[in-house]
Amino acid sequence: MSADAWADLQKAAGPVSRETFERLRAFEQLFLKWNRSINLAAPSTLDDVWRRHILDSAQLARIAPAATRWV
Repeated sequence: MSADAWADLQKAAGPVSRETFERLRAFEQLFLKWNRSINLAAPSTLDDVWRRHILDSAQLARIAPAATRWV
């Protein structure tokens, strides 16, 4: 586990379990894998998927902390 990535996630989204962190790291790898086949994101953003896409999205957890589902 990257301590910096963990700290950045806590800062962006608030308290997040270790399991959620690990799932997001797995998602990051799947995202990169599938992006090679089906352009999910611009190539210029792939060097920093964690910050540009995952942490950016995780900020929503602070805006609506009571949400139990996201569509």
